Amino acid sequence: MSAINYSEKIPNNVDLGGDRTLQRALEQWQPNFINWWDDMGPEGTTDSEVYLRTAVSVDPQGWAQFGHVKMRDYRWGIFLNQGEADRKIHFGDHKGEAAWQDVPGEHRANLRRIIVTQGDTEPASVEQQRHLGLTAPGQSWQAIEDGSIAQGGRCPVNMSGGLIGCGHPVGATGTRMLWDATRQVTGQAEACQIEGAKRIQTLNIGGSCATVVSFVVEAGQA
Repeated sequence: MSAINYSEKIPNNVDLGGDRTLQRALEQWQPNFINWWDDMGPEGTTDSEVYLRTAVSVDPQGWAQFGHVKMRDYRWGIFLNQGEADRKIHFGDHKGEAAWQDVPGEHRANLRRIIVTQGDTEPASVEQQRHLGLTAPGQSWQAIEDGSIAQGGRCPVNMSGGLIGCGHPVGATGTRMLWDATRQVTGQAEACQIEGAKRIQTLNIGGSCATVVSFVVEAGQA
């Protein structure tokens, strides 16, 4: 694990500079987010100080510091906490084995496929599919396996890539979801476009998970 260099565009301790292709791809996100804010954010606020959550370190006191920062100075980082000696895997087929420091080669292809198919693979996303009635209880994994939620499937989910594809601008993710939905129903989503999309539902859970907001965006009649 490398030291954190806060002068980099993406402060990190995972040796991001060792993979220049990945680094360049990720570094495109921040200016694209600023451009998005210019287009979709409140008028005249680009240079105003906004109260945002910004990671400043990986210790318990630093990972979720809140403070005022100008939107033009907003950055995001990739931080891994220090590893625990003798840590074990606590569940699954590999229970009791030493915790992986890297994804084993035999699992990488499946992991890439799941990320590409699902976009945002956090457990909450899978649970949301069940609660929205897109899948039966305990069957959400099948929607990933059979491509039901992929582009071209019966109910595509997260065509923009969700939080993995778009990042997580705290306080603005819900707005970004509505923007995505509007682009879909108006046929302006480009490579992410769902063919024939007329109605899109968003679901955003925030804060302590006590705040849940859902919208249904539908194309208007000509």
